[in-house]
Amino acid sequence: MECKKEKRIGKQTPTTSIVIPYQETYGKDAIEIYNSTSRKAREWQEILSYDILAFNEEGL
Repeated sequence: MECKKEKRIGKQTPTTSIVIPYQETYGKDAIEIYNSTSRKAREWQEILSYDILAFNEEGL
């Protein structure tokens, strides 16, 4: 007897995210440059890029 298993698909977006508030980010610019190549950023990559490349009014 064969047991048919449902294919499990994971979620790539973080279930929890703690980010220090920021005013601006270079994330959009980075994603636009990346997408202009032969590759396409995934949603989770875009989300992380915005947070990773963020800065406040002091440039930090």
